[in-house]
Amino acid sequence: MTQQKQSIETSPPDVRRARRGNLVGRTVAEVLSFIRNSVFAEEMAERRGLLQRFDPRAKLVASLVSLAGVLLARRLDVLVGLYLLTLMLAAASRIPLGFFLKRVWVFIPIFAGIIALPILFSRLPAEQPWLVLWRWHDGAAFGLTKSGLWMAAVLVLRVAASVSLAVLLVLTTRWAHLLKALRVFGVPRIFVLTLEMTYRYIFLFVGILQAEHLAKESRTIRPAPLRAERRWATSRIGRLFLRSRQMGEEVYLAMLSRGYSGEAKLLHPFQLRTADAIGLAVSASVLLCILWLNKGA
Repeated sequence: MTQQKQSIETSPPDVRRARRGNLVGRTVAEVLSFIRNSVFAEEMAERRGLLQRFDPRAKLVASLVSLAGVLLARRLDVLVGLYLLTLMLAAASRIPLGFFLKRVWVFIPIFAGIIALPILFSRLPAEQPWLVLWRWHDGAAFGLTKSGLWMAAVLVLRVAASVSLAVLLVLTTRWAHLLKALRVFGVPRIFVLTLEMTYRYIFLFVGILQAEHLAKESRTIRPAPLRAERRWATSRIGRLFLRSRQMGEEVYLAMLSRGYSGEAKLLHPFQLRTADAIGLAVSASVLLCILWLNKGA
């Protein structure tokens, strides 16, 4: 026991750093977290919620129309109402609000926040800062302005509502059905097929990576230096690339031998119903109301 303790204390610094934070282990954990979220999203698409009942084609058109309304809206209260509407649709579709908000707002501070930050300090020609941060030597004030706050709020809410609509579409529609709806509206076949194969086989290759990492850990008695961990991760990346290329050729040949003609087919037929027509009418009405409200803005 004393010898083991002494060996740990006298381990090289690289080994101690690798023990504190395993690069490969953290990467595999993040990938597995992505898989769990993706599988959970597929499960939500199977729930008996409000948006899950609509035809994927009607849902795609309604989402595009609603997205156009969000992009054309100029009033802050209208954007707030549209965002609250997406939250109500998420709740009616039996999507956990915490999960939904996390998927939406995790990207907004990164992308919209960078753009909105300089907008906060913009002002009209005759406008004075609402909150003065400092003054220049000539007495000119610099700080936050009401017009800048308004424009930044409009930008952030517009991005939030747009991302919420896209997330709602993905979470309430099975991936295969969404791709088929894209083909119905003329999206190029090669683009849809690439998305479908990428989404399907990314889980397979992640499983291979997890198995190789587990095999490595089961044969490791003493943590390797950080440099060795990086070499192993680099070699796995190259090997996984070669395996993915080989498997892609084998899968394509297997598809051709089974009669694949370039168009993926689903056993689930699409069928428009009265509820789909009502949903399209509601989304079109929302767009018209936004255009009418813009006249008074």
